[in-house]
Amino acid sequence: MSRPSPEQHLASLAQIRDAALQQAYISNSGVAPSLELIETLSLQIRDLCPKDPVLAEAFAETNLYLASLIDTPAGWAFAYRSRAHVLYTMRRCLEAQPFFERAVELFSESQLNAEAGRTMVGEMDNLSFLSRFDEATRLEGRARTALEKAHDGRYLTTLEIALGNLYYRLNRYEESLIHYQSALVSSDNPVSTAAAGMGRAHVLTDMNRFDEAIEAFKSIKDHCEQHGLALWADIADRGISRMHFLRGNYSTALRMIEEVRRRHVSANDTRRVAYCDLDRAEIYLQLNLFEDASTLSTRAHETFERLGNRHEAAMSLMFLGIAEFKLLRDSEADHAFLRASEIFSLAGNEIWCAAVDLWRAQLLIRQQQFAAAQELAERSAEFKLFLAFQADSLGVEPSALSDVAETLASKAFRSTQMMDSKDWRSLLAGFGSIMPKDIKQALEQ
Repeated sequence: MSRPSPEQHLASLAQIRDAALQQAYISNSGVAPSLELIETLSLQIRDLCPKDPVLAEAFAETNLYLASLIDTPAGWAFAYRSRAHVLYTMRRCLEAQPFFERAVELFSESQLNAEAGRTMVGEMDNLSFLSRFDEATRLEGRARTALEKAHDGRYLTTLEIALGNLYYRLNRYEESLIHYQSALVSSDNPVSTAAAGMGRAHVLTDMNRFDEAIEAFKSIKDHCEQHGLALWADIADRGISRMHFLRGNYSTALRMIEEVRRRHVSANDTRRVAYCDLDRAEIYLQLNLFEDASTLSTRAHETFERLGNRHEAAMSLMFLGIAEFKLLRDSEADHAFLRASEIFSLAGNEIWCAAVDLWRAQLLIRQQQFAAAQELAERSAEFKLFLAFQADSLGVEPSALSDVAETLASKAFRSTQMMDSKDWRSLLAGFGSIMPKDIKQALEQ
């Protein structure tokens, strides 16, 4: 009688959803541990992560058990990467990072350079969620070289998605959109198509291309439902709910978010539950339900802080600061704004730094600290000028722009003071009100 193949072993293991029972089955049924079995199981885990994360987690534990039995660098590398994939899917990014790093080291030690490249793509995405953007960017060259040598089109597509995610989180939307669209063209599997399509829809949302965004979300939700990607379909629902929110349909948005939140609670997906809480907090700010917004922002921040998701933690702090500002709890508001600004600054995300600065300027005005408020408004205006230079819309030297920053800061500051600060997004228009013609006029004076 021939020995069962790794695929046959996997079919038996898939009937058992508990890691300890899977390992007992392996021990009692005479399954021969091998590198081939570990590698096959790791591929199954990768495919299961977006469809059945609970089974994927059990398989990842069993893969570590198999690796301990053969105890080779390559075996441990596949098992560590599987564990990293599961933790990343659950957005437990701090826990995932050491597994990614060790897997890359062991694949390289085993001369499995293509596998090292594939692992680095996942690590890039994980680092982006940790707001460690410089480290993520440094991995791109090594990963691309390894994948091109291996002619691995699937993972080159995944690399494009990872770059789209990275640039999206840095608010570099045009670059992000290019990478997502490239991935959609080259994708040969439902998961990559879902990831790239979802990313593209989020970018279109933040670029205020709402009609395109809602069509993109609806299309990708249909795709996810057709291919059994329930988790991705829920994420699409969150995106559609955001469209309703941005169009002022708050009750519809809340209903959708609360339904998605219930599904995430049932799946024990704490990170995505926190995302829903953050969405609800933003809506409650618009509805003047500031105590509720404060409670939800605090809860979301605690989750994101625990998971190491610094960008989301900073967003939670900004919403918390706004809620506390509206509740006239100035000390709590200032503390939240300062912490949010520090995190955004360390991550190099100057757009969100500017948003926080403008809110803190409102707080300082209320406290009659006019000089400090003016300084914050100037800092936001200076960034707008930097953006104008980066866009090459004027073709002038940076020093020339900095020379007129103070003049234009006054315009932004006055614009901010005149706005209805109920809508936190309107404060961004304070420096957004500076147009190229204003810069040219200031340069000519």
